[in-house]
Amino acid sequence: MKRRPLSLVVRLTVSIGAVITAVLLTFGWMMERSINNHFVQQDVDELNSVVQALQYLLATVPADIPADELHQRLASVVTGHRNAQYRISTDSGSLIYSTPGFNLDTFARTARPVEEITIDTVESWNDHQEAFRGAVLWIESDRLEGKARFRLAVATGIDFHLHYLEGFRNHLRIVTLAACLIVLLATWFAVYQGHAPIRRISREMRRIRSDQMDFRLEP
Repeated sequence: MKRRPLSLVVRLTVSIGAVITAVLLTFGWMMERSINNHFVQQDVDELNSVVQALQYLLATVPADIPADELHQRLASVVTGHRNAQYRISTDSGSLIYSTPGFNLDTFARTARPVEEITIDTVESWNDHQEAFRGAVLWIESDRLEGKARFRLAVATGIDFHLHYLEGFRNHLRIVTLAACLIVLLATWFAVYQGHAPIRRISREMRRIRSDQMDFRLEP
């Protein structure tokens, strides 16, 4: 038995609804991507701020500074950067300073050094159920150990950003679903109402008998 084709109302509703749904999903994806890029740029700015502060310190610190005072100055580099941390070591791998409470040893050894910290060069990883974003780069100083090159690993915690994005993503799903349902209902109603004259004429045509062929339909 030949299946009856879907009505024009259903076909139009599905077609228009699918297009609008695709537009809403694309818009939501663009919003999420924009927010994520904004967060990454914030992290990059914070990391660069730490690097610049450390470079300034290494350029101005006295060559004969006592070890305790050097340690205090190195610790002050991340003051005001709540989630920032860093690890600096000599070219040969000897540790000079590492932010207390954090362990960047593995990242410092395995990450490839970059020329500068940008959105494209930062790396993200998880360690002990915490998420981080950071980079490794070389910095130079002629104040410590003569003119030397140091390996710097700098990172910042991004758990807050990830939690925000997850909440935003869930909220966006709900809003998109609700918007799609509203659009589908509105589209169906508009198409249904728009076809009302056609349905009326169709009903009148079905009522015409063979002896009423001269009957005129009202527009």
